Amino acid sequence: MKRLVWVAIAAGALALTACSSSANNSGSQTPSPTDPAACLVGSWAVTNSLFADAADDVLTTTANGTLTGEVGLGFTQDQFTTTYNAQFTAKQPDSAAKTVSDLSVEMRGGSTATYTANPSTLSLSGGNSAISLTATSTLNGVTRTIKDVKPYEPLVSFTTGTVAYTCNGTSLYLTNQAGMVLTATRKT
Repeated sequence: MKRLVWVAIAAGALALTACSSSANNSGSQTPSPTDPAACLVGSWAVTNSLFADAADDVLTTTANGTLTGEVGLGFTQDQFTTTYNAQFTAKQPDSAAKTVSDLSVEMRGGSTATYTANPSTLSLSGGNSAISLTATSTLNGVTRTIKDVKPYEPLVSFTTGTVAYTCNGTSLYLTNQAGMVLTATRKT
């Protein structure tokens, strides 16, 4: 169950991230110190390989994870939306049993929050979530559903809190409170 918590944290880390107006915006507008949210507005797709690498770093006992599907971020002038339609898979060693199982965590749904952008931080508040997680573990050809996933659902539904960010016109570098760094690219 401990590994599932970390997977949920890795998945949810996305929602606790943002972007900064300190970098040069090569897009249609250049953010100013008085408008740090200008860089954020629009739709972003998280880079799957970098999400999996960051999750592997957080899940120190799990290696070679992959993410399929899409994790998206969207910003209006004051609303932040995260959407999950993705599956994270990885090998999950159990040193006590000296076995390795296949872990799968499906993430579906989304969350929203109101945000305030400062030059280097994003404050989230008043959010809600409709994210579901389905986790399974397969060992020796036997798949079992990992129960009690629901209590960890808030871990992927970060709708309040303060996080750091950096951004330019096309790239968004996301850092959550656990130090997990992700990259998203602007959707065209």
